[in-house]
Amino acid sequence: MGKRLALLIGTSEYGSGFEALPGSLKDLQAMKDVLEDPDCGAFDVVECWENRDRNFLATRIEDFFRDRTAEDILLFYFSGHGDLGSGGFLHQQLHLCVSSTYKKQGQLVESSALSTSFLKRQLDLSRAQKVVILDCCYSGAIADLIQKGEADVSFASLRAQGQIILASSSAVQPSLQEKHGLSLYTQYLIEGMRGAAYPGQGDWILAQDLHAYAERRFEIEKKGSSSPVILTEDTAFNLPIVKAPRPKPELDYRNTCDRIFQELDRALGLNFNGVIETKVDRGRLDTRRENLGLSLEEAQKIEEQVRKPYIKRAEQRQKYARYFKEAAQDGYIPEGRTRQGLMEIRQNLSLGESDAAQIEQALVQELSLKPRSAVPSEKAGTDERYRRLAWVGGALAAVGLLIGGGVAVRCGFSLSCSPAEDRPQPDPLPAAQALISAGDSRFYGSTELADPYETLKQQGIDAFSAENYSDAEDAFEAIRNQAIENRQRFASATPEYQAAGNALKDPEILIYLNNA
Repeated sequence: MGKRLALLIGTSEYGSGFEALPGSLKDLQAMKDVLEDPDCGAFDVVECWENRDRNFLATRIEDFFRDRTAEDILLFYFSGHGDLGSGGFLHQQLHLCVSSTYKKQGQLVESSALSTSFLKRQLDLSRAQKVVILDCCYSGAIADLIQKGEADVSFASLRAQGQIILASSSAVQPSLQEKHGLSLYTQYLIEGMRGAAYPGQGDWILAQDLHAYAERRFEIEKKGSSSPVILTEDTAFNLPIVKAPRPKPELDYRNTCDRIFQELDRALGLNFNGVIETKVDRGRLDTRRENLGLSLEEAQKIEEQVRKPYIKRAEQRQKYARYFKEAAQDGYIPEGRTRQGLMEIRQNLSLGESDAAQIEQALVQELSLKPRSAVPSEKAGTDERYRRLAWVGGALAAVGLLIGGGVAVRCGFSLSCSPAEDRPQPDPLPAAQALISAGDSRFYGSTELADPYETLKQQGIDAFSAENYSDAEDAFEAIRNQAIENRQRFASATPEYQAAGNALKDPEILIYLNNA
């Protein structure tokens, strides 16, 4: 049997340009306590470093992963600021910010931080089984996983056998770090390690159990838009992180409550108000309580704790539905300033984007709402159609020139070197119509998107048609962000992964986003 070793790093104090994070040291201490506990983490050695500079930590990381055997289990944990570097959107790379890290003129000085390319190399060189936990902003961007444009997001470089990476947020999301208490992600992991993530069988709580528990808590609590990410090969899902909890009636009953509430939430969706209403579900809890020997008062206290986030989310949904109905009293889907106001209300309520989208979709159908731009006069509709055709045609012609003139050649255009003022200026409408009717399916209308991408796409197109360019940009950006996140969360063989890829490559979205 190999060794179980942990290296924990937390940073609360930084150089110029970064806000202090005293809560990171509390994260560090809480993780240290649970991993050192012989009845829980049972790690042989837990090495813990607070507020150290880049050079010191780089040496410790390299030593930690060096000369290990295939039977060893190594856990690396980081809590602090994360930064995507100074390379601009096209050249982002996640950096772990430490005590020596600072910014100059608002940009990260990368040599002052720990790059994840360095961390990744140490992981690749180690023969051990490895667990990496990153509780920082943009932690899903480890090893340059986010790219702009049509390029796929690839996790291939991270998929080493016996290696798993748990990240507190996706490549495009900030993490939720408390200034003085535990960060939400570390809090949920600690809860899971202490027994809440135990699936009810086996001697260990596995890596996949911890991720599933943290993901579920984020989903239920809806703390902003952050959601954890797991990067692994299937073999690493089964890495044992902490020991299974000793039998405790209170924990057993809590897990039973949580399981039933999850079932109801999945079955009832927006209609679940956090209350158990069927006699069968109530009987499941009552008989379990009796078998565990808990008093009715003890059981009610536990059930109230489990119910609380579900009730809160139901209240958030109901409030948002009321505001949306008020905003749509004229029979049209809210747009412009009203749409911006609804987005702010959603954020103030800490309501997730998917919940808000489901509510809106249900209300649009219930109230038979129409897009404001969908009912112009016949002439206006014709003019708008030709205006959009001309715009899309011109954009596609530009794309054709950029990729070597292929589209222009197919549509019969020619290039001239004569001065612009000497050349006749063609009417854009016939050119646009010819370009679209020529119909290379690789460039226009080729992708039938799945919901919610199609819904957001139509919202963006409607907003663009109404010249609400800010709303249009928000809709198209939401598509890309959600698609990038789903490419990280789902395996490449799943429908969700394929649907996300279609959204990222959809030509209309790319063109509209570029011009919004």
